[in-house]
Amino acid sequence: MDEALTIEYASSRRDVWQAYWYAWRHGSVLKKSQATVAVMVLVAVLLVRSGAGRLGLHDLLMALLYAVLSVVWMPLWPLLRFKKATRMLRVDAQGFITNIGHLSAVKAWPDVERVVKVPSGNVLIIGRNANMMIIPPRAFAVAAEADQFYARVQAWHAETLTQAAKDSHTRR
Repeated sequence: MDEALTIEYASSRRDVWQAYWYAWRHGSVLKKSQATVAVMVLVAVLLVRSGAGRLGLHDLLMALLYAVLSVVWMPLWPLLRFKKATRMLRVDAQGFITNIGHLSAVKAWPDVERVVKVPSGNVLIIGRNANMMIIPPRAFAVAAEADQFYARVQAWHAETLTQAAKDSHTRR
């Protein structure tokens, strides 16, 4: 059964908030991004402040403050970019296509790091770049449909990983 699955649903800011923190707790991409941003901001502020002469403790504290604020801001960004419009998501053996308003995206399964179902019931399709699709349980009429969707999407993703591993092994 390799036919495409298509659903329409709307996410909530709560879904986005929960998904962000799940991804932060269970992955390294967001943490690495935050650390990189913090270091870049710290260095940039110190470079700017060093133009006025010798750096002191006050300069270091200001740089640390800006670095911390840059990281604190990061979880708010997805909430600000949140789109409450109805989303169409079509998944098949190759990946997924999504449309929300006038925006659309296409992702192949090799671009997906993992597919997980979190305790809230949301299914997360997490990209290698840390972008994610959040599919809430309310996207389905009954829980069994949500379970079938998750099982099928996870299987398609796993098949891609298995094929990639085989391809890698045969190239050696």
